Amino acid sequence: MFIIFKHFGSLPLESGILEKGLFSRFFIMDLTVNCTATELIERYQAGDRNFRHLQINGADLRGVNLAGADLSESIILFSDLTYACLTGVILTKAQLIGTSLQYAKLGKAILHKANLNKAILSGAYLVKAEFNEANLSGATLKYANLRQAKLNAINGCGANFTGANLRSAKLQQADLRWANLSQAKLSGAKLTEANLMHCQLSRAFLNGVDLSGMDLSGVDMSGARLNGANLNQTNLSHAILHQAQLKTASLIQANLYAANLHHAFLVQADLSEAYLSRSSLNQADLSQATLISTNFVGARLESANLTEANLRCAYLWMAQMCDANLHRTNLKGAQLQGANLDSVDLETILKDAATKLPMEGDRQTDQQNFRINQFGLA
Repeated sequence: MFIIFKHFGSLPLESGILEKGLFSRFFIMDLTVNCTATELIERYQAGDRNFRHLQINGADLRGVNLAGADLSESIILFSDLTYACLTGVILTKAQLIGTSLQYAKLGKAILHKANLNKAILSGAYLVKAEFNEANLSGATLKYANLRQAKLNAINGCGANFTGANLRSAKLQQADLRWANLSQAKLSGAKLTEANLMHCQLSRAFLNGVDLSGMDLSGVDMSGARLNGANLNQTNLSHAILHQAQLKTASLIQANLYAANLHHAFLVQADLSEAYLSRSSLNQADLSQATLISTNFVGARLESANLTEANLRCAYLWMAQMCDANLHRTNLKGAQLQGANLDSVDLETILKDAATKLPMEGDRQTDQQNFRINQFGLA
């Protein structure tokens, strides 16, 4: 192995320069070792496992077995490692830009701070692999198995995780802006302080996941499974939650302004003090949901199922609730001035003296008051 020094060319390690204390006078320019695919395979088959600082670009390494090798700080650009066996390899700070690792076996591999920009890892086996602080921007990981992988503080901007298995993965402080996580399996994943702005989460599996306090405004979560998820104080304004599964989910004080919740399944969900003004909940199932002091001002709840829901002190000014099911719905202290209750059966609702139901002939006045209160318009 040679160390390349500025001004002095190549000096072999056995020259004694390091032992003589002269190392600090020189600036290391390059530690990489050029190698061909054939040389790499031959060295590995001879028992060598130390390939640190290796440089091999555009190589055909399909199906190669390099399990347990140390490739730290290596440069392997635009190479083909499809179906390669890389179990337990060390690729810390390696440069793997544009490299294909499709269907490769990388279980328990170490890729701390590795650069995988635009790399292709579709179908790869990455169970318990460690990607902490790695660059995965623009990478493709469609249907990759990342179960229990460590992806803390990764740069995953624009990465494609469609259908990936991320169950119990650690994604704390991960930057996933603009990432595609549609159909991804994220149950049990840790996403503390992760950035999910503008990402795609349609039909993703997020049961029981803690997304509290995150900014998910405008995010597409249509058809996502969020049963039992923690969305307390989460910003979901303008989010798309059409047909989302949110049974027993907690959305206390969540911001759902103008969100699309058509056909959403919110049975036994807790939306206490949530802000759902101008949201669309047509045909949503909110049976037995807790909606205490929830703001539904101007919301659409046509044909919504509110059976046995608790709307104590809820605000429903100008809400569109025609054909809604209010069987045994608790409306004690609820404010429904100007609400549209056409074809709604109010016989079984629970109310008290503080309940304000819309009065016949008062809707025009209520609409005017609503415009004045909301927009300052006469």
